[in-house]
Amino acid sequence: MEGVRQEIYASVIGREIEGIVQHILELRTKGDDKEAVEFGDMLFESLTPAMNILWLEGRFNDLTDLWLWSISVVKGIEDKSRTVEGQGVHKGTAFYFLAVSRLLASDFDSAFMWFAEAAKEDECLPQEMVTQHSGSMPPAVKMMLLDPAADNFAQNIVSKSSRL
Repeated sequence: MEGVRQEIYASVIGREIEGIVQHILELRTKGDDKEAVEFGDMLFESLTPAMNILWLEGRFNDLTDLWLWSISVVKGIEDKSRTVEGQGVHKGTAFYFLAVSRLLASDFDSAFMWFAEAAKEDECLPQEMVTQHSGSMPPAVKMMLLDPAADNFAQNIVSKSSRL
């Protein structure tokens, strides 16, 4: 079944991803890191409609597969282009949503592992972008620390967990 899902993902958006990733890599080569990161975020954010459908249907394992597929496709293109680590597509958004999918599936160990990957990706962000998006702390770190602040994207999940 997993192969069928990946074929569906590839047929819907897979053809577009390579061109987008190549554009992002060109931006990185030109030193336009901020725009490259924004394009990378938009690439992964474009998957959120599918994410929302899977989320509402309670198909958390399929949601996990979607994020793993998207990360592996981007990583494969980077590898083919011999991209230097830290100079490729910012995958923090994808790792963050992958972590949320594991959290929703009650797989807490995997969730925190993927939040840590998202935080690691965010270490490569220009500081003004970290500040712009989340004050002084990246979103994955806010989640791992169960920060109840209103600017935590997952504030709803954090507030529910604090009542347990």
